[in-house]
Amino acid sequence: MKVGAEWREIWKECVDASQKTILSQSDDKNKFFSELYAEYGDDRMIAFEKAITLECLGKNDEAQKLYIQSADEKEGLVVSHWRKRAKYLSERHSIKVADYQDYYCVQWDIFYNIHTYSFLHPHIRYLAISSVSRVNNEPEMAVVIFRTCLEICLELYWDASLDGKDNTLGPKVESLFKGKVENKTYTALRTIVEEGNLAAHPFKPMKYEKGDTQVKKNQPKKNDRTKEKPFEYKNKDISQILKAFDIVMKFCNDKASKVRVNLLYSDLNLL
Repeated sequence: MKVGAEWREIWKECVDASQKTILSQSDDKNKFFSELYAEYGDDRMIAFEKAITLECLGKNDEAQKLYIQSADEKEGLVVSHWRKRAKYLSERHSIKVADYQDYYCVQWDIFYNIHTYSFLHPHIRYLAISSVSRVNNEPEMAVVIFRTCLEICLELYWDASLDGKDNTLGPKVESLFKGKVENKTYTALRTIVEEGNLAAHPFKPMKYEKGDTQVKKNQPKKNDRTKEKPFEYKNKDISQILKAFDIVMKFCNDKASKVRVNLLYSDLNLL
């Protein structure tokens, strides 16, 4: 049994096991998680990810048992905020969601949704799941990763290299999708590009005026979010960005289900 592994390393393997389980043609839906238990022992993150996977497969009763186990204060996940997440996922289909803030529901519903996008490359899928889990605490980092996920998807599924000097992500999205996809999808794509750019460059550049000996800062426009201080994300901002990201990842997953499928199965050693 492997000991001393970082919890995030274990979690990444759990996310990979989740994808393999969802895509596997085998009737044995315990195989990949059983291998993790053999390697890491009774780690609670394994049970948590297995619960999500079982729900993805429609095995809701089995999933519920593991969610409740993961949320238990004594026997569940070690960290309290992860126990809260497991508790929410066990209750989100009931009236008890009224006990949670709206943005929290959006975040963890989309965390679940992205688990279902099983045709995404495993690296993209893990980045998406991991960044959604962090968005409330580290929004700038998460939103930049959202943009990165889109960029990788364009290269993988639309063969759209972004190496050219004038071939940046915004113009590429416009060229590929404007007027060719539903307005809702195109708006979500543009949102992820623009929010990713803002998150990567949160400060407004300071400029000098000719002849001045002192620095004069540009006055930000009324709606300019790049200021001297990093933009502070409100819950409604996070919710809107998350909803856009969910639309984008579903769109990319639908495309991935039609291209590179054999390569995906090969990457996951399922062939």
